[in-house]
Amino acid sequence: IKSDGYGHGLVQMATLLQKFETPYFAMDSYFEAITVRKHFPDQKILLLGENALENFAHMDFRNITFAIANKESLKVIADLGRKISIHLKFNTGMNRQGFQKKDLPFLLSLLKKSPHIKSEGIFSHFADADNPDNTFTNQQERIFGEILDFFAQEGVSFLFTHLGNSAGALK
Repeated sequence: IKSDGYGHGLVQMATLLQKFETPYFAMDSYFEAITVRKHFPDQKILLLGENALENFAHMDFRNITFAIANKESLKVIADLGRKISIHLKFNTGMNRQGFQKKDLPFLLSLLKKSPHIKSEGIFSHFADADNPDNTFTNQQERIFGEILDFFAQEGVSFLFTHLGNSAGALK
């Protein structure tokens, strides 16, 4: 329901969606998250947008799970020492944001040293799923599978694993 519910109103859309059992409301900004939390204090929120590093120290993490896509953000929240839930975002071909496969040892090490960070989920975003040729989408799926295999071999599991985009829902 990000971006003011795509023009339909953030609170209005949240009100409509409350009747469905969803694990999260997805938001783009912290401002949207706290606006929805004011009206629905128990609703869990997945915050997908990036946050300025200096803002993490001032945020209220209650019922907000943060999508983390870079080492700098992860280091900042690790150093805060506060309980926080996250979803790790990986770049499997979109090339806009996200961790790379080469970051896996760093991530594993930092997460093992940071018991206050709860890794609830892991995800990536399709770049080309609207293409009738599935070659690139299949490559992204393979890379994402390799990332999941790495974590599984290290005994790390996630409550939520998601890979997609709007066009990918049709595949």
